[in-house]
Amino acid sequence: MLLLGYLLLLAGRAVARPVNEVSGTLITPVPFYDHMINPLTWFLAHNVPAFRDWKTAESMANNFIWQLNLTEKGSMVTGKLAISVGSCIGNILPIERVGFPGLCMQDGPNGVNLADLVSAFPSGLNAGASWNKKMIYQRGLVMGKEFRPKGIAVALGLSAGPLGRHALGGCNWEGFSVDPYLSGVAIEATIRGIQANGVQACAKHIVANKQETQNAA
Repeated sequence: MLLLGYLLLLAGRAVARPVNEVSGTLITPVPFYDHMINPLTWFLAHNVPAFRDWKTAESMANNFIWQLNLTEKGSMVTGKLAISVGSCIGNILPIERVGFPGLCMQDGPNGVNLADLVSAFPSGLNAGASWNKKMIYQRGLVMGKEFRPKGIAVALGLSAGPLGRHALGGCNWEGFSVDPYLSGVAIEATIRGIQANGVQACAKHIVANKQETQNAA
């Protein structure tokens, strides 16, 4: 089910080719690893539309899963960590046998991490304090516009937790609010904003992100 859900997002929202909205010229994405296919280029070459209806996406995802062997399925849901390599902090590696181009993933909760010529947006905590759904959506929309030309297919951004109930939590700023309902509303608006650009939004830190001692354990 995890793999199916992931592929539904992939099939339903392919990454569109980025365009400079001022000059109207096409933007060349930052390249991935030398051995990887850039999904932005791949989608363009195969005339993949930026958006599809859910039923079509589900059918495509199911058909794709049936082509994979067990090792390939494992690769799809585990990925590869690549800190400080190119524009990706992690990758879903390509499966050339079935024409899957791979995906580049990058943090973060207030904009593109480990990159130049990008913005540092207000933190989730500040956005949540506004109680303004329209503004929170616009924040996500503009964030997505900066992820896309970097060649990033999945934004590891919006954070559901920590809720901020522990005052010493070093990641409190990533979450939207101590109130779970407000956090849910803000997350939904942010997802819609980011994904309006054809970039997948990945909500993270659902639970257990409050501890600072041995945080990476």
